[in-house]
Amino acid sequence: MQKQLNPELFKTEIRTENKNLGFEQPSHIPVIKQVSITGQSGQSFQSDERYARPESKFTEMIKENSQLKLQVQDITTKFMEYQKINQTRFERYNQAITQLQENMQVLVGDWTQKIGNLQNKLSDRKNMDTKMQETIDRHNTILKAFEVRLGQMQKIITEKDEQIKEFQSLLNDTKMELSRIKRFDGGTY
Repeated sequence: MQKQLNPELFKTEIRTENKNLGFEQPSHIPVIKQVSITGQSGQSFQSDERYARPESKFTEMIKENSQLKLQVQDITTKFMEYQKINQTRFERYNQAITQLQENMQVLVGDWTQKIGNLQNKLSDRKNMDTKMQETIDRHNTILKAFEVRLGQMQKIITEKDEQIKEFQSLLNDTKMELSRIKRFDGGTY
């Protein structure tokens, strides 16, 4: 592929041998005209018209370049401002996230401590309930033993009552026998 010069930069007529390929020659590009310049020694130099006033083109390019520089500086300034704003936002968000993490850690610590306290209270309550149940069971055992002994005592008391009644009846019989003997004997006792 053959390289071609940009005709807008040099404003020269580019003649190609490839007209048969279908390329058309633009009509707005001027044809280079030869200008003869004679130097001090009488030599004549051939020069193009386009090089006769290069400072106007150069000034235009400098102006365009300075405008581009201003635009780049403006874009750079805006970019730096946005970067500072974004950095500030990022730092604020980062601080907020850090603060939230610290608050969450404090809350988690508080809840962990509260849950631990509740678990301790619950285990203490279970221990107390166990001790209470053991005390109740011992009390029930003692009551049952007391009931058994009370039953035994009532049985013994019933037996003793019967013995007392027997002794009472025996005593009464003995008294009656004595009083009868006294009557028959005439009271010599």
